[in-house]
Amino acid sequence: MGRPGPARRMGRPRTQRATVQGLASESGGELVFPDGRSCRLDSLEFATFLSLGEAFAVQYEHGVFLAVADRRHRGSLYWMARAYLKGKRAATYLGQRPGSKELQQAAHELAVTLQPQVDDPPVTVVSSVIEEILAEMRARETDPDRRRAVEALADLARTPSV
Repeated sequence: MGRPGPARRMGRPRTQRATVQGLASESGGELVFPDGRSCRLDSLEFATFLSLGEAFAVQYEHGVFLAVADRRHRGSLYWMARAYLKGKRAATYLGQRPGSKELQQAAHELAVTLQPQVDDPPVTVVSSVIEEILAEMRARETDPDRRRAVEALADLARTPSV
């Protein structure tokens, strides 16, 4: 029987993942298993873990990214780092046997890709057509309450949206 369909996978309880912690430390970090065991990223135990192709989490400056194994057409295993932040998604290649250096590089690349663009100017919603309609409404309206409502609508139309 093949892989279970999406409906079957959704019913499974979510398993705890091993997590890389202390990536920025001088030791280069360690992989911490759900049962409390741990191993250094330069150890034989970590290399064995990678050969199993299980996904693991890596803590970095924006939170956590996921290291996921995939297979090429010819069957060789490679690793990708995937992260999500405020609706943005980013991924980067880790290689066939990622170590501390590759994970640190991925953390940097993902942080740069996902950082908010502060210098981008806000987008305004007002167009020339909306301005013409508002000008016509201002000219026709004599009631002070309705005139204030038109001005409030004009202010709302000029409010920057992100």
